[in-house]
Amino acid sequence: MRKNGKVGSYIKGLINYRVKINGLNLDMLINSLRRQGITLTNVVKGEKSVTLTVRGKEFEKFFAICTNLCYNIQIIKTGGKLYPVYYLYKNIGIAIGIAVFFALSFLFGNMLFTVEYYGDGSDYSYIAQEVLSENGIKPFTFFSEIDLDGLANDIFSKTDKFVFVNAKRQGNRLVIQLIEKKQPHGVVDYSLKEIVSDVEGVIESVNLLRGTSLVKAGDKITVGQKIADGYETVKDNVIETGVFGSITVVTSKSYEYSSKQDGEKDIAVILAEQTLGESEKSEVKVIKLNDLYFYKVTLYYKRIYTAK
Repeated sequence: MRKNGKVGSYIKGLINYRVKINGLNLDMLINSLRRQGITLTNVVKGEKSVTLTVRGKEFEKFFAICTNLCYNIQIIKTGGKLYPVYYLYKNIGIAIGIAVFFALSFLFGNMLFTVEYYGDGSDYSYIAQEVLSENGIKPFTFFSEIDLDGLANDIFSKTDKFVFVNAKRQGNRLVIQLIEKKQPHGVVDYSLKEIVSDVEGVIESVNLLRGTSLVKAGDKITVGQKIADGYETVKDNVIETGVFGSITVVTSKSYEYSSKQDGEKDIAVILAEQTLGESEKSEVKVIKLNDLYFYKVTLYYKRIYTAK
C-alpha cells in the first residue's frame, strides 16, 4: 500500500465517503464508533443496514474497526471538493479488505456474532449473560454447538424473575426473549424482606422509601452481601415493613484482546462490548510482551436493585 504524503493527507481530509453497512446490532456499532471520536453524518437506517457519511481523514480508522468486527461495508459514493485529485492517491487496500471480508462472511456464516435481548425482562439480561458464560457461548461460537432450548431452560431455571424465556437464531444473532414475572396490580407486597447483592461492586446511590439500608454510597460490596433489610425502627420499636425503593451498584467486567498491532484500543473496547454488552464507561490498559500487544479492557455497568 502506498502511503500518502503531506499533500495526499491534506487532500484526503477534504473528501468524504458515503457508505452502506450491512450487519447486525448496527445501533451499538454507530454508538461505539461515535464514542471513539469518528464523525458520522447523514445517517439513514434501514431494516438490516445503515447508510452514512464518513470524513476522509477518519475513514481508515472507521474501516479498520468495522472490518475487524466483520461488518459488510459498501462504498456508495466518494465526494468532496478535491476528490478527483485524491483519486491519484487511491490504492487497492480497500478492495482487498472488502474481498477478504466477503470470503470470511461466506466461511463463517454459521457463527454467532452478537447476542440481543428483548422483552420486559431485559433489565435482567445480566442473568442470561452469566448462563451464556457458564456454557462457553460467546461471539464466534458455532450455532451448531448451541442447544437453544436447553439454553432457554438454563436461563429460566437460574432465577424466579422470569415467567417465560426463549432463545432463537436470527442470521448470525442469538436473540433471547425475557418476560418478567409481575406482581398483581394494586397489591402491596410486603414479602420482600431484604435485598441481597448478586454482584461485586461499589454502591452508587440508595433510594429506599420503606425498609432500612445497610449500605451507603461509596461502600464496596461483595456477592451475597445483604444491602437492605425489611424493617424500620420507630421510637425504639422495630417494625417489619418489607423493602420498597432502589439501590444502584456500579460493577465491572474484564475482557482481554491481543494483537500484533499497537493502537487498537478502540477495537478492543468494541470487541469487549460485543461480548459483554454495552457499558456505561470503559478503561483500557496496554502491555507489550515480546511481539504482542495485550489490551486489558474494563467495562463498568450499573446494577439497579428495585424493590416494589
